[in-house]
Amino acid sequence: MFNKVSVKLILILCAVVLVNLGFYSYYTISKLKQDISLACTQNALNLSDIVKKSTRYSMLLNKREDIAQIINTVGTEKGVYAIKVYNKDGLVAYSSDSSEVGKIYDVKSPSCSPCHSQPQLPSNLPLEQMVRYFWNKDGQKVLGLINPIYNEKDCYTAECHYHSGDVKLLGLLDIQMSTDRVDNVVNSNVSGIVTSTIILTGVLALIIALFVNLMINVPLKKISTGIKEISRGNMNYKIPLESRDELGVIVKQFNNMSTSLDKAYKEIKDWSETLNMKVEEKNEELKKIYEQVVQIEKLASLGKLSATVAHELNNPLEGILTYSKLIARKLDKDNGTGQFDPLLKYLRLISDETSRCGRIVKDLLLFSHKEEGIFDNSNIRDIIEKSLMIINHHFEIHKVRLLTHYPQESIIVNCDRQRIEQVIVSVCINGIESMPDGGTLKVSLSSENMYCVIRIADEGKGISDKDLPNIFEPFYTTKSNGKGTGLGLAVVYGIIQQHKGNVTVESTSSRGTVFKIELPQLS
Repeated sequence: MFNKVSVKLILILCAVVLVNLGFYSYYTISKLKQDISLACTQNALNLSDIVKKSTRYSMLLNKREDIAQIINTVGTEKGVYAIKVYNKDGLVAYSSDSSEVGKIYDVKSPSCSPCHSQPQLPSNLPLEQMVRYFWNKDGQKVLGLINPIYNEKDCYTAECHYHSGDVKLLGLLDIQMSTDRVDNVVNSNVSGIVTSTIILTGVLALIIALFVNLMINVPLKKISTGIKEISRGNMNYKIPLESRDELGVIVKQFNNMSTSLDKAYKEIKDWSETLNMKVEEKNEELKKIYEQVVQIEKLASLGKLSATVAHELNNPLEGILTYSKLIARKLDKDNGTGQFDPLLKYLRLISDETSRCGRIVKDLLLFSHKEEGIFDNSNIRDIIEKSLMIINHHFEIHKVRLLTHYPQESIIVNCDRQRIEQVIVSVCINGIESMPDGGTLKVSLSSENMYCVIRIADEGKGISDKDLPNIFEPFYTTKSNGKGTGLGLAVVYGIIQQHKGNVTVESTSSRGTVFKIELPQLS
């Protein structure tokens, strides 16, 4: 708790206030006592002058009874402890206490010492030398004031007097007054001052505490909360404090810092996300390259096997097909009564299946063909138009409408014309066969990012998500009843890879499929 700046500041300010109020109270009390003491002294002096003036006439006439009566009467006043008149030898000539009359006091006593302690009798005794304080036998504090009675002209020229003019001091008038009432007033005032000081100190301490809490502790808590929010990652946190003092400047700088941090954090986050996207893109590219490499290696390995198998199967299949047709022709000539119809049926089935095997062997030979081919610069539009012309009868048979779109400018590519024709023919035939009820086949040509792009779109039923990843795999076919060998698109893929291009399914749905073929374009 005492480690907090606000607590330290409150304690220091309260200590300063307490010390200042303590000094002020001490000064006030001292001044009060001094003023009251001076007032008491002045009161005693006034009373002494009244007694002197009251007894002057009786003294001039030497009427001792009148003098004693006046002193006794004044001595009975409230607050008056005693009134005495000393002659110059220290003898008590008059006293409000009759038992004191006739007593002789030493000239060195407090009542006589102010005059007798000096080598010459002073004409005017200073007030501070006229006053003394002492404690009586009852334990009460008493103010004593001596007032010299000088030998005036009226005294030594009066007929009744026997003092000569050379005597300067005739005696002393000693007024003794109790200070109980004054002390009670002083003590009451002192208690009031001390109480007021304590209350004022408490009130000021409370005000200081509230002020420090409002002006320092609350802003510091808000700054601390802001720092915690920043540490938790809330970079856009703003401290809600409007102030023009130093703390307000700190808060403003903090808010500016949080804005800068938030901006920098967002930039780093954006860069991180961008980097992640780039990494993902590169990973996808590497994955595609890896898949292409795997596909190429698979095709290469399969090509070697296909070439061997195709050569081994081609001659026996040709012999089977030839002899099956020959037997069927001879039986057909001798089948006058139809007794050979079952055998002819089986022979035709053997011929059809042998022909299908022949097509498979032919595709295998095409798939395994490793020659580089003849590459030259060709107008790709001419190749597309020739390929479409080759399969024109397929459009008529399947009732498929052909739509083409070519750019006005020529697009030149370096390619093997026959291989590219084979690719276009294969993809177009696949599109035609996907529309058994007829439809529209769209062939378009464009130039995109220095690539010649051929799009072939059909209106078939599309390719399922299960089949899509495998359509370029060798021997993978979606056609039923043995209508396909599964080598057409694999051959297409190999040819396009040989041309450093790419073939993909750009889109597929129940409304059709779009094949995209990309070939490097000559600038």
